[in-house]
Amino acid sequence: MPLVDQIKAAYALLSSLTDDELRAKSSVFKTRIQEFLAPTDAEIASLHEKSQATEDIDEKDGYFQAIDKLEEERNQQLEIVLLEILPEAFCRRERNRAPFHRK
Repeated sequence: MPLVDQIKAAYALLSSLTDDELRAKSSVFKTRIQEFLAPTDAEIASLHEKSQATEDIDEKDGYFQAIDKLEEERNQQLEIVLLEILPEAFCRRERNRAPFHRK
C-alpha cells in the first residue's frame, strides 16, 4: 500500500484516541524501536566489553571491526523500524498540530 494511503488509514484509527492515549503512542514507538534494536545493541555492548577486557591490540581491532559492521547493520535496522512506524508517527504529529491551525 502506498505510504500516503497508510498514513490516511492510520489517521482514521488515531482520530478516535484521546489526547492522553495519543501521547502514550510516543512511548509505544520508543519501546518498539528499542525492542527491534535490542539484539544488535546487546551484541555491540558485549563486543565493547570484550574489547575492554583484552590487552591484545589485534584482538581489540577485531572487536572494533565487528562493532563497526554491527553499527552499520543497526542503522539499516533503525531505518526499517522507522519506516514501519512512519504512518502512525506522522499522524500523531499532525493530529497534535491540528488544533493550533484551526481558526
